[in-house]
Amino acid sequence: MVRPFALYSLRHTFLTRLGESGCDAWTLARIAGHSSVAMSARYVHPSEDAVLFVLDRLSGHNFGHSSKPNGNQLAVKSLLSSSND
Repeated sequence: MVRPFALYSLRHTFLTRLGESGCDAWTLARIAGHSSVAMSARYVHPSEDAVLFVLDRLSGHNFGHSSKPNGNQLAVKSLLSSSND
């Protein structure tokens, strides 16, 4: 037997999981049909690893490819740890 639920719950779960999977707010807004990216941003919460990955890609793109750790990782870690306070 299926418990009663609101159809909105399925939509919310889908959008939340989409955001958790790394979908950006603009793409999520288009999929959901939101008229504002701010509405979609509620579902997008990038992890520390996702932020570090994007910054690492950016530094490789702008400054040449390097396997050396960069200063961005330390800066982001300190920003992320202070935002959780």
